[in-house]
Amino acid sequence: MKRFRCPDCSAVHTCRPLDFLKGLRFSAEVVSTCLRSKIEENRWLSSVVRQNQQYWYRCLRAWASRQATVIKPALSHLKAFLFGKTSEHFELLFL
Repeated sequence: MKRFRCPDCSAVHTCRPLDFLKGLRFSAEVVSTCLRSKIEENRWLSSVVRQNQQYWYRCLRAWASRQATVIKPALSHLKAFLFGKTSEHFELLFL
C-alpha cells in the first residue's frame, strides 16, 4: 500500500486497492476466509499470522455483541460486518 503525507496538514493518506477493507492491510477475501474458518471449523488458517486473525475475530465479536447480545458470531454477522467495512464511495487522490 502506498502512503502519502500531506504537506499542509501533515496527515497520512493511504492508497489501497479497491478489494482491501477500510482500516486493514488485508483483502476482504483473506479476512472473510479466515473468519469463516474460525466460525465454521473453530480453527485458524496457517497461511495468515494467528495474531492478525485473533484481532479480526475480536473485532467481529465486539461488533456482533453491539448489534445484539451474541456470544459467538455466525456467518450472517460476518457478512454484515464485512459489508460495513467496505466503502462504495472513493475519492480520487490528486497529486
